[in-house]
Amino acid sequence: MSREKKLKKKKKFRFKKFFIFMLFLAIIITVILNVFSFKIKNINVTGNKIYTDTQIIEKAKLSNYPSFLTTSSILMEIKLEKDPLIKKAVVKKSFWAVINIKITEYQSYFITNKNVLVLEGGRTVKMKDLSVDVEAPLLTSDLTTVIYNKLLKAFSKIDPSIITEISEIEYTPSALDKGRFLFLMTDGNYAYVTLINIKSINYYSKIVTQLAGQKGIINFDSYRSGDAGITIDILN
Repeated sequence: MSREKKLKKKKKFRFKKFFIFMLFLAIIITVILNVFSFKIKNINVTGNKIYTDTQIIEKAKLSNYPSFLTTSSILMEIKLEKDPLIKKAVVKKSFWAVINIKITEYQSYFITNKNVLVLEGGRTVKMKDLSVDVEAPLLTSDLTTVIYNKLLKAFSKIDPSIITEISEIEYTPSALDKGRFLFLMTDGNYAYVTLINIKSINYYSKIVTQLAGQKGIINFDSYRSGDAGITIDILN
């Protein structure tokens, strides 16, 4: 075989390899593009009470349902936990391109007369800085630092469901108890409580049934044990 024929055969062989390589590369690129364009199919949000599911999805930057594979669970958690009302966010991916988001929000305690929302742990957020309306009792009185801190500690002992039934909080100290407060309830009743025995307010739903639809003043400040010592004054 002449040298010229050998060169032609060699060139033909290299072209074939190049063609196969390019075909293989094209297939790989196509697969990668398809994989990375595999969008999120469904988003489940649980645990949220203040924010709607849609708002949580927006905060996680998932409104356009981006690529499932390129979306980072950790980055989504970081984005969500930057919100002052979100205590913890857990994001998990599951089969069929599903994103599961579990939200834990900070418990709202009350709103001060300076329009500041006070949350569990003493966290504070100016109402004007929030992107959502938050319902919480209004603290109408100015408090000393000592009483304010005691009130914060006391609120951690109140059931969240009861906090939602409080409309306004007024500081009403007596000669015998500097930690006495008056709660105006959302149903129109009044409740006197003391910081020492603040847990007594957790009996509110049970006690209020005794009013049989009437309005009254419930004196939890005389609380001793169980629901003993609680007195009710019916309003005319």
